[in-house]
Amino acid sequence: MVVVQPYIPAYREPFFAALRQKLQAQGASLLVAVDRDRSSRGDHAAGQVDAVLGSRLQGHVRFRPLEPLKLDVSDLVVMEQALKNLEVYQLAARPRYARPGLALWGHGRFSGQGRAPDRAKQWLTQRADWFFAYSSRGAHWVVRNGFPPTRVSVVRNTIDGEALAGDLVSLSDQDVARLRSSLGIRSGTTALFLGGLDADKDVDGLLNIARECARNCPEFVLIIGGAGEDLPRLMAQARKSPWLRVVGRLEGSDKALVLRASSAVVMPRAVGLVAVDAVIADLPVVAFKGDHGPEYEYLAPRGLLREVATSDPKSLAAVLLQVLQEREGSVWSAQQRQACLRRGRDWSIDGMAERFLEGLKMWADIRASRL
Repeated sequence: MVVVQPYIPAYREPFFAALRQKLQAQGASLLVAVDRDRSSRGDHAAGQVDAVLGSRLQGHVRFRPLEPLKLDVSDLVVMEQALKNLEVYQLAARPRYARPGLALWGHGRFSGQGRAPDRAKQWLTQRADWFFAYSSRGAHWVVRNGFPPTRVSVVRNTIDGEALAGDLVSLSDQDVARLRSSLGIRSGTTALFLGGLDADKDVDGLLNIARECARNCPEFVLIIGGAGEDLPRLMAQARKSPWLRVVGRLEGSDKALVLRASSAVVMPRAVGLVAVDAVIADLPVVAFKGDHGPEYEYLAPRGLLREVATSDPKSLAAVLLQVLQEREGSVWSAQQRQACLRRGRDWSIDGMAERFLEGLKMWADIRASRL
């Protein structure tokens, strides 16, 4: 199997390591190819990269030459379900019998894309031999638009939930108290933002919400964890804003500690894998109703989603302060720690890799029988 990605973010590396191990146990192999070396990125992970293809970029599209991979008709190539990757069209346009198997993986559909992009995505998806959907909603969309349901796998996109749960339960109440003391925060007045610090996350809107919270609750503090082009600006803002703490990119026990010290997650827009962090840490997420990643659907069934129907910062701030007040004084009991470990197992990398492997096996069976 060959997987082609722009680059491998650090959170994705354990998945490829687990999938590689499972494939090797089945007598198969995995080759991970990326556009180019992105070691300058803080979240880049090169440990699972087998080939660097190079890419030609023009505007919002890219072309990655696949010839160096020496693909055979017996191979399966897994690529993003993205309109900007021109080499996917080149592969999809060839007759199925004369090309490698083509699998797409991704969200399914981004809400609000518009009719023309949706039709283009439908055309591309219909020419794939398998679809790996991040979530059940994405699977539902591709099936509703004509993709065979017997050729879809729901992988439940996740981070390493078991590792996060282990980090969370290993922390003592004293660890949490020390962090709160060092940051000048307390239970019931602290919200957390985790994610990329760029335009997609509407950082300015986030700051407006935090200012409104601070006006109505002088003890309110927003912790921002993440990296991106807006990090220097946010650090400068934090130096003059008593309601803001900027802690940079968080991993491992550092991320777990900040999750334990916070009472809610605020992600006004573009909720993605932070939903898994929130589920495992049992933290409510406050967000505007609208465009979010597929992982957004993990929250509502667990009672962790508080949606705000308007786009008014004051409305979201009011809801956030209410949620924080409800969580004031919450502590982790022995039962809660055990529940956290169970959630970690439910959202494990191994489980995601196993679901991916099952889809590969089913594709191989179909390919062998020429169905």
